[in-house]
Amino acid sequence: MADILIVEPDDELRIAVCAALVQSGHRVHEAARAMGARAAIRRILPDLAVVADDLPDRSSRRCLAEFRDLAPSAPILLLMGTDRSSDEDEQRRLGGVVEVLRKPMERLQRQYRARLTERLAELRSALWAARHAGTGSHEFQNAKSLVHRLRGSAGSFGLPVVSVFASLIEAQLERLQDGAGDGRLTWSLILESLAGAAGHIEPAAPCVPTNNWRSPGLRVLVVDDDPDCRAIVTLVGRAASLDVIETASTGEALAVASREPVDVVLLDLHLGQHDDAFSACAELRRCTGRWDLPIAAFSADTSVENRLAASRAGADVFLAKPIDTDELALTVRRLVDVRNGEPHRVLIVDDDPTSAAALARLLGQQGWLARSLCDASRIFEMLDTFRPDLLLLDVHMPVSGFDICRIVRASPAWRELAIVFVTGSMDRDTLIQCYKVGGDDCMSKPVVPAELRARLTLRLERARVFRQLAHEDPLAGLMTREAFSTAVARRLSEALRHSRPLTVVLLDLDRFKSVNDTHGHLAGDRVLRALGQLLGRAFRVEDFRARWGGEEFVLALYEADAESSAQAVERALEDFRDLVFEGDAGELFCCSFSAGVAQFPDDGDTLNQLMQLADARLYAAKAAGRARVICVDDAVPSSRTSGVLRLRAGLHEPRMALPRSEHPAPLEGSGSPRE
Repeated sequence: MADILIVEPDDELRIAVCAALVQSGHRVHEAARAMGARAAIRRILPDLAVVADDLPDRSSRRCLAEFRDLAPSAPILLLMGTDRSSDEDEQRRLGGVVEVLRKPMERLQRQYRARLTERLAELRSALWAARHAGTGSHEFQNAKSLVHRLRGSAGSFGLPVVSVFASLIEAQLERLQDGAGDGRLTWSLILESLAGAAGHIEPAAPCVPTNNWRSPGLRVLVVDDDPDCRAIVTLVGRAASLDVIETASTGEALAVASREPVDVVLLDLHLGQHDDAFSACAELRRCTGRWDLPIAAFSADTSVENRLAASRAGADVFLAKPIDTDELALTVRRLVDVRNGEPHRVLIVDDDPTSAAALARLLGQQGWLARSLCDASRIFEMLDTFRPDLLLLDVHMPVSGFDICRIVRASPAWRELAIVFVTGSMDRDTLIQCYKVGGDDCMSKPVVPAELRARLTLRLERARVFRQLAHEDPLAGLMTREAFSTAVARRLSEALRHSRPLTVVLLDLDRFKSVNDTHGHLAGDRVLRALGQLLGRAFRVEDFRARWGGEEFVLALYEADAESSAQAVERALEDFRDLVFEGDAGELFCCSFSAGVAQFPDDGDTLNQLMQLADARLYAAKAAGRARVICVDDAVPSSRTSGVLRLRAGLHEPRMALPRSEHPAPLEGSGSPRE
């Protein structure tokens, strides 16, 4: 069994390499940057080092030289991202590299670039055929389809200029189809745009959000006939720790959804000519039996008409092509959050038991929790015990539904509750009275099931959005303390019921008072916002993150032990320390945070107990020098260890020097250990 050190900034590639080596029986240690690698190599004296050639915080040449000084006998494998033979020879000579490996993550870009010239030639032929065949021909539609796919895939693979030229071609084809403009001039513009696209085929690396976790089980179904777009969406989804299933048509998607569980669908609205993506929304929900199945539609056509068509087809979210990978990852996470939420709760108040039971049964088929109440005098008792999201009121009862609505609205605890009336008489006076007393909607009896589902879904989803906004810290973009406490209480019950671990991490920005005093409170706000965004993208979609108060943040990681959680938090710490902030006067500075970790059930059975111990370990991290993560009370790292250090000191060193005019100002003042 060998100790192997992996130094690779790409989280997905690093995780894949580590998993393969662990399965082979080796002890594997990770680092994302040269700084962390230097600390690790001192700590474990590896038998083998695998080092990337594109480390962000130090040149590969210098990094390899340091490794050779610290561990002269350890062989080094170099991960190269390009085919530069001269660079490879230099790295071998200067760094003592014994072997060079090629990065598989570069393959998608190289394959796309290699095909792009061929695809542009195919598009040119299609455009010439369309010009001679006319706007109503099959050839014209084929040309439009090819350029539409080019517009989406090129932007997603880091070719924004090619995407812009493709959009210009698409716009001119639309003009021709509408009979607008001069034909000869328009075709001249189309061919000039095609030539412009051909001159910008050298791609930049796609920006893929990083994530340090693997959590199979959340399944995302991608439906797109463009293999390049499928590839980039799959890459983003897997980087966000999601199980991605690719399909090229609605037929394939329906076949998958009918036999496997699906949590989220990402659907391109413009598939093949004989493939109706709009009707696929309803078909997917029908075949899965889930009318609340989250569906995100994406398209290069961002017109109001297309957005409206997507909404009417049942899409929950509309995303524009070229795909913004950060927006895509955030959208999927929010859709999964909705999916993981509790079912909607509806309280039906009707003095007719038969009618109330029929409504409850109908709503139960929707997957909601429905309770009926025939005695209106018990309304507040049921509100307090059942805690509904929506109140469905009959108007004509011994105690009028309008009167019940008045007294509910007069109660501060229920002023925001969604209230919908059902009545046998839908005259103008009834409608006026409905809205006058504070009702949100009014429906006639007998109810039409499809209409009932549609209207209540609208009200319930709006109520859920408003609750989410109320429970989200506006600056950090994370959960509030109250929302976090409620969510973790439920998750602790699950952990106890299924004998699963749960880890709580308390983070505190180092010397944050000095940030505000030295660089200004607006700069402090930028630091808080940046840390919130980093925590939002650096962990799994099912993990909870919150701003606990001031400069304190808290995480709850389900089915994760303290040591693996500490490892993930330290990676986030390294990423955060790389950020450079600008003060109110234009000066530059960097920040760090300290963290304490506590695990259920070893360190406590309640959130309060876990938070107290995490806070004590956070204080110990501050006292030990800040910018570190501690997950036990008294452990000291040995010279060699397999797995994550129990005391994550990290041996953080100063960052690579910036130009003198751009060097971040240090934070002055020692302050108390808690700062």
